[in-house]
Amino acid sequence: MSLTQAYLAAVPSRASLQVTFSGTGRKGRVIWRSDERALTHSSTRLDGWWQDIADTWSELIISKGVLKSAPVQASETIRISGLGNASAFLTATPFTLPDLATRAFTWISASVALIAILAFYWGHNVLKLRRLRAVAYAMTIRPTGGGDLKQFSARNENGTLARVFYLLLTRSRSRDANLVKRQRKQEFLRAEKLRLAEAHVQNRKAILDAIGHEIRAPLQSLVNTTKDQEAVQQKLARIRRAVEALHAATSVEDGLRSGDVAMAPHNLADWLQRFANNLDKDGRGVEYVGPAHEVLVKMDSMQLEQILDNLLENAERFRVPGSNIELRLAESSSLIELAVFNCGAPIPEADIERIFDLGVTDSDAPSNSGLGLFASRIYALAMDATLTARNEVDGVSLVMQFPRPVLD
Repeated sequence: MSLTQAYLAAVPSRASLQVTFSGTGRKGRVIWRSDERALTHSSTRLDGWWQDIADTWSELIISKGVLKSAPVQASETIRISGLGNASAFLTATPFTLPDLATRAFTWISASVALIAILAFYWGHNVLKLRRLRAVAYAMTIRPTGGGDLKQFSARNENGTLARVFYLLLTRSRSRDANLVKRQRKQEFLRAEKLRLAEAHVQNRKAILDAIGHEIRAPLQSLVNTTKDQEAVQQKLARIRRAVEALHAATSVEDGLRSGDVAMAPHNLADWLQRFANNLDKDGRGVEYVGPAHEVLVKMDSMQLEQILDNLLENAERFRVPGSNIELRLAESSSLIELAVFNCGAPIPEADIERIFDLGVTDSDAPSNSGLGLFASRIYALAMDATLTARNEVDGVSLVMQFPRPVLD
């Protein structure tokens, strides 16, 4: 029987068999190996380095790594015809995979390694992206605070994103700095304008005081010397009211500059309803026309009541007898409008603005000095409101317009 036939018959596990012969004074030499005759491996084995790598990797991971066992070896002295004594060495791995399985296991191992590398790369970039987000957010909420985006500089997506954030934040800070400069410049120009306006007001006040002082003495002399001339007395009475109005106007402006206007948010709709109800109970014929929901306005309630007293006094003189005066409240996107409406004849277009001038009045009564509408407009301006007159279809409205408040 040949060694090949003996191997196939006696070694069903196809473990590796090696037969060596040692002559007298000679080293052992290999005379037969199962590996060389392709008896150890199955028919699916491939030739080349890839199969060797697959076998080595499978043995390293499974036999040595998982099972942690070394190959089993056995030796026996045999007699071979023509050679005398020979030695047979049988080497078997405790657990082996078929050749096809070793290649599949190697591919799976390579895929797992690739997935692990990609997962590590992904996790590393996610951490860098979160750090980049944290730094960019800190620099955004603290425009003047520090922040270093240079640590993320690299020729990849994160580095590009960091450069984009840096450029956006730099431009934003530059715009903010320019905006601050413009605001400071505007505040300076506004303060300068107010300073000049105050100087003009004080100059006008001084002129009015001088005029009133110079006119009062000779005016009183004329009144005393023309007591028997009724026509002259009427004209002098009008001049006297004008002088008193000038004196009162300077007092009004002094009061405004003293800072006595106390602005606070109020529900104007509710305030007007109560104000109109109180006047109507007194028999003055005033009613509220407007929304019932809350309408917030920043105002001085005492100042507004004084303005409305002047406007209502004017409306009562010109309304159709028996008609009610309406306090109309309306809203728009930027303004809140309060109108005191009375049924009556329209105001000539030429006098729409003139009625607010100092000393202008249609009455010769000594108690009417033409100061009411003039002072009302000044007090309205002190509350950041405007006061104008407007002809309606059936009458006239004296209109106050408030800006919508920006509440904290």
